[in-house]
Amino acid sequence: MLVDSDVLIDAMRGRAEADKLLAVVAPFEISVITYMELLQGVRNKEELKAVRASMAHWKASIIYLNESICTRAVVMMERHQPSHALGMQDALIAATAMAKDDELLTGNEKHYRAIEGLQFKRYLRRS
Repeated sequence: MLVDSDVLIDAMRGRAEADKLLAVVAPFEISVITYMELLQGVRNKEELKAVRASMAHWKASIIYLNESICTRAVVMMERHQPSHALGMQDALIAATAMAKDDELLTGNEKHYRAIEGLQFKRYLRRS
């Protein structure tokens, strides 16, 4: 299973439902784009250590981009950006899941639902 950043962020912020779900699906994979999204929010060395510790705890492995993933993402952008405002990061994450023939765990269903052939499991965030 490939996990999207929203689920990881919720778990790292202490949201019990995200933490429980990740415990069930671990070990899992994340796109390098997802990892970079997590790093983008890091404000100091302690937070970086916390991100790294979380990835180790979940035994999360990072899937790096290759030509096949990038080609899929370009096709998705050409097809869906004008009509569904598909973002570059979401296209790369979706393409990674599809290249790995993995299901994507995400709370951002609206970002991905127009992409044909993408399998995803919806993470429901409770208020």
